[in-house]
Amino acid sequence: MNQRLFRPSSPDPRGVPTLRLVVLMLLLSTVRVEASSPAMLIDPWAPRAIYDRLIDRLGLDADRRVVAEVLYEDYAADVADLGARVAEHAAAAGQAKVQDALAGRVLVPADELREMRVSVAAAERSVWPEADRLFSELRFNTASLMLSGETGVTGALAAFDRAVYGAPRRRDRSEPWYAGDGVDVIALLAAARRRGGELATLDLAGGEERIAAYEAALVTFLTETAAADRAARLERRIAKIERDRDRLTEIDRDAVVRWRRLHTLNEAMITVIAEMAAAQLGPSAATAWRERFDRACFPTLFATPRVEHEAAWILRHDRRADVRAQVERILAGDRSERARLLAATMRLQRSARQVGGLLLYAGIDPARLGDPASRLSHQELLKISGARAQLDATTSAAFAALLTERQRKQMRADLAAAATRRG
Repeated sequence: MNQRLFRPSSPDPRGVPTLRLVVLMLLLSTVRVEASSPAMLIDPWAPRAIYDRLIDRLGLDADRRVVAEVLYEDYAADVADLGARVAEHAAAAGQAKVQDALAGRVLVPADELREMRVSVAAAERSVWPEADRLFSELRFNTASLMLSGETGVTGALAAFDRAVYGAPRRRDRSEPWYAGDGVDVIALLAAARRRGGELATLDLAGGEERIAAYEAALVTFLTETAAADRAARLERRIAKIERDRDRLTEIDRDAVVRWRRLHTLNEAMITVIAEMAAAQLGPSAATAWRERFDRACFPTLFATPRVEHEAAWILRHDRRADVRAQVERILAGDRSERARLLAATMRLQRSARQVGGLLLYAGIDPARLGDPASRLSHQELLKISGARAQLDATTSAAFAALLTERQRKQMRADLAAAATRRG
């Protein structure tokens, strides 16, 4: 066994400050709090579940698993220390006062509040080098547990790197500008090949080399751009606080450069799998596979619209054959038009990135659109967004017309309760 282990010192737990224990418990349970809490903004961060998958893939025996357990506990404790340090820096920068000001409990001059918000947001920056070192050492030390001649290290570490470095990018998937900036096609393929998935019976024979090459290229991309991606996430928050349009535009253009590289990799791999699916399983499987990719790239666009819940409610509660038939007909028309509008939206957003270097979305500040082509694309996107809203209203009204007033009230109440449960 390779004994060249970097072993961080582990202080006596009885002497650990309360804040460190709290952060450590959160880290070990892989719970992440809101982005406004600096104590949890530690990147890179290897959650326990991801590390356990690495150990499983390496196939370590019981004795070496014990060592791996110690390595991870030391790592998590040291990362918790970083989180505590960030929290202390944020507190010193005035985090409590910022929260009180934003909640309206105290009055703070605008310039002073802006400066404090920037200082609080930037608290995490000081621990980045240490976070990088800790992750690198955990990775190296764990790989060092493998005996000479044992195989599988490269593949296991690649999966580990994909999971750790890819996760921060997917935190932005609820943002309106997100267009697949954190999509991992291997993860999509694994999901599609599960029981009941569109590629559950796909034979990957003949495609393994392409998949391996994609994974290697993806890991290279993720590791090479990790620092820039992390910095951009912080700089975007600061630029929004400072309302710095020029800086936001610069950050966006750098993000587009990274996206183009990733999208080129992903699109090529998606096409390879789609061709295999079409040949073995038929065109419907290939179409479903491509739709899975689109859903991963634009999750907010594919969120289930309210009219789908309304249709489901009517079909569940109204047994009248004529009503059910009309619901099915209305819903089919809605889905067809919605698919057309979704396709147009995705095409516009991708084209804006590929051609104009712009993160285009309906809510972007028009003042940031400096050239006529960008403004024209934005106007077109606004038209599509308006058409989608009108489609929702028209379909919802058509459903309501099929119901009695009592049914409409009950449907509204039931759907509101269901939305509350979904959070």
